[in-house]
This record gives sequence, C-alpha cells and structure tokens, in this order.
Amino acid sequence: MIKLINNEFKKIGIFKLIMPFVIFLIVIIIIFEFNDDMKNTIFSLIPFVGIIISILFSGIISSEIENGTFRFYLTKPVSRDKIYKSKLLTIIIYGTMLLIYIFFIYTVLCKLNDNNYFVKYVKYSSPLLLLCAIIIMLSTIFRNTPVTVGITILILTFSLLLTQILLDIKFRQVEYTFLPYMDFTFFDDKNTIKFMNKTYNIKLSIKKGIYINAIYSYIFYIIGKYIFIKKDIKN
Repeated sequence: MIKLINNEFKKIGIFKLIMPFVIFLIVIIIIFEFNDDMKNTIFSLIPFVGIIISILFSGIISSEIENGTFRFYLTKPVSRDKIYKSKLLTIIIYGTMLLIYIFFIYTVLCKLNDNNYFVKYVKYSSPLLLLCAIIIMLSTIFRNTPVTVGITILILTFSLLLTQILLDIKFRQVEYTFLPYMDFTFFDDKNTIKFMNKTYNIKLSIKKGIYINAIYSYIFYIIGKYIFIKKDIKN
C-alpha cells in the first residue's frame, strides 16, 4: 500500500506538488498584511484547500484509464481494491499536508497558543474527507476530468445556495443530505442558523453535519470502489 501511495505522489510531479504550498504562502502573507482579524480568516481558507485537491486529483483514475497508464497496474499482482484505497489515501494525505501547512504558517504569524483554534480548525476541515470520497468516486464514473472538477467545485461553492433553494420549496429533508455541511464556516453565523432552524422547522448543526458527512463519505467510498472494481478496463 505504501509503495502504491508513493507511486501516486510521483505521478503528481514536483511542480504540482509544491505549487499549492507556494500559493497558500503568498495568500497568507497578503492576508496578514491587510487583515486585522487574521486568526479567524484561517477557517475561510479551508474550502480553497478543497478546490486545490479537486483540480489536482479529479483525474486520478479517469486520466489514467484514458491515456492508458492504468495498464501498469494490470501487469502487477495488485488488487483493484488496494489501488482504489491507495488513490483515496493519496488525496487525503495531500489535503492533510496542505491543512497542516496552513495552520503552521498561521501559528507562526499570529503566535497562536490557544488549543481551541486547533480543535475548531480540525472540526471545520472534516468536510474535506467527504470531498475526497466524492472526487475519487466521480473520477471513477466520468472519463472526462473537467467534468469531475466542475462538479466538485460546484458542490463546494453552491451547496449552501442549493440548500436554501430546496428549503424554500419545502424540501426539509435536505438537512439529512451533505449539502448544508460542506462548509462549516456557515455555522459561525449563529443568528442565521437559528432563523433557518426555526423558519423551516429543521435542526442544522455542526455535530449533526459531522455524522452525516461521515455516513455519506462511506457510502460514496463503497459506490466508487464497487464501480472501479467492476469497470471494464481494456489493455
């Protein structure tokens, strides 16, 4: 498994591997120079990590099948189950590296010594695990990488808007989908959350969102792996 993950990182390429770290460093420095409330800005950067991993990994399966490099695995005694897991773990590890990098830079610049920030940061980053499961599932389903990129970025940017639209048409079951829980910074506006819960007779909360995201992550993982194992991949 470790060799498979190492192989995946080699495929990314050193430039693609390092460039997001450089971009985030520049963004953080700019924010530090012009933002007086930088401590809380750290949470708003989490969705951008999602965008980065969406762009980098949306073709992690589809592009290999399309350009024929997947044939390498067919010559090795490696099960598709392990291949799928290694690719998913690669996305998760890379996303975690970005998140740790961002938090480290913020800790140094803002001299953070409050454990509450770290706990909140980990909690607000948890929806990215669901995003990783969505990315690899879509990459298995669609052969067109831009389609996967587009869908994942749309989910990240418009999930709350879609939640509001569904609530407006009385589809209250949306609270049991992952849509309201893709960006936990939304829950910082406690007045809006209270208003929505009371108006639509629902119960949106971060705690509920963590459980729902975990369930959907597992569902999407199982669906994606099943499709990948059954997928007809010609030599």
